[in-house]
Amino acid sequence: MDDSKQKIALFIDADNAPASKFEDVLSEVAKYGVVTIRKAYGNWKKTSIKAWEDLLHVGTKGQVLQSCICVDRVCLWLDQ
Repeated sequence: MDDSKQKIALFIDADNAPASKFEDVLSEVAKYGVVTIRKAYGNWKKTSIKAWEDLLHVGTKGQVLQSCICVDRVCLWLDQ
């Protein structure tokens, strides 16, 4: 990885963001740096996010609470 590029953490709200736009988002983000962390959050039991599960090869994880996004963001910020 090129250390001169900005490192980017990408947090995905799989319940509300369409999986069909994932490649477009990655292309846009690549203009600003390198995505080093990708995390998707959602209720993996819902059939409406099956496309994300297929795209990201997610195993059965059960429901992930929205507060996890905040915890991860704070942890990443503290590690800077």
